[in-house]
Amino acid sequence: MNCPHCGAPVQDGLDVCPACNGRITADNAVGDAQVWCASCGSLVPEGATDCPVCGLPIEGAFDEEADSFDSTNEDAADSPTLESALPPSPEENPDEVSTNNAPAHLRLVVVAVIAALLLVGGSALLITRPWDPNAYMTHATEDADTSMEGFPGTVTHLEGQDIIEGKEREAYLKDADKKMGDFIALLGDLSNECAELERPVEEYLESEELEEGSGRLDRVREMSEQLSVTTAEIESLDLRGSEYKALQGQALVTAQYLKGRVDTLCGVWEALESAEEPSSAIVAVKSAVTNGKDGRSLEEWRMLSDNAYATLVGEEE
Repeated sequence: MNCPHCGAPVQDGLDVCPACNGRITADNAVGDAQVWCASCGSLVPEGATDCPVCGLPIEGAFDEEADSFDSTNEDAADSPTLESALPPSPEENPDEVSTNNAPAHLRLVVVAVIAALLLVGGSALLITRPWDPNAYMTHATEDADTSMEGFPGTVTHLEGQDIIEGKEREAYLKDADKKMGDFIALLGDLSNECAELERPVEEYLESEELEEGSGRLDRVREMSEQLSVTTAEIESLDLRGSEYKALQGQALVTAQYLKGRVDTLCGVWEALESAEEPSSAIVAVKSAVTNGKDGRSLEEWRMLSDNAYATLVGEEE
C-alpha cells in the first residue's frame, strides 16, 4: 500500500511510513473513493481544499474566496451605475501642452530682461544725474558786479626802491656803500673768530685733550644767527645799476659760505658737549668734522669761505 501522507509505497503491516514518518492507520488507508494530490501524490481527506502535505490547492476543490469574489463582481455588473453631473475633462494632448507652455516661458524671459534693463538704467541715471537739477551747472546764476567802486587805480611803479630817484637815489647809494663796508668788515671779524673756535677742535683731534674754555657752543650759535640776519640785510639793498652791485653779490656768497662753516663748527661743539665718555666724544667729533653741513667737511667750508672773502676784499679795493 501507499502512505496516505506522502504517497510512498509502504510494506503491509507497518504503522509508520518509512519515508515521512507519518502514522498509518486503518482509517486513512487507501480506499475506493479517495482523492490524491496532483502535486505530491499524497492522500487528501475528503472535503479538503488543500493538500495536508505540500499545502497546494487540490484541483477541482471548491474555493469559497474565489467564488465570493466572482459573485461580487457579477452583482456589481448587474447593479445600475450612476453617471457624474460634471462634464468630463478633455484629454490632454502632449503636443498641445508643450505648445501652450512655450509662450509662458517666453513671457517670463521678456519680463526678466525688461526688469534688469530698468534696474541698470535707473541706477545709472541716479548716479550720473542726481535729483538736483542745478548740480552740474557751471555758468553763473547771478550778475557780476562790474562797477569801478573800490578800484585803487592803475599801478605805474612799485613801492620802495622804484620811487628812489634823483638826489634821493644818490643819497641812498652813498648810504648803501657805507653799509656794504660795514658788512664786509663784519664778515671778516666773524671769519677770524670762527678760525679761533676751530683751533681747539684741531688740537683735540691730534691729542684727544680739550683746551679749557666755556661758552664756545653758545658763541657759535650766536654767530650763526648773526650771519642769517646779515645775509637778509645784504639782499635788501637796492644796488641796481650801481658799481656796488657786483660787490653785493660777492658779499652774499661769502656770507653763505661762512654760514655753512659756522654751522658745521656748531655741530662739532655740540658733539663735544653731549658726549658722555672720552672714547665716544672723539668718534662724534671726527664724524661732525668730516660730515658737516650739506655733507661738506669743516675743511671744505673753511676753504670756500676764505676764498670768497679774499675775492670780496679784492673787489672792494
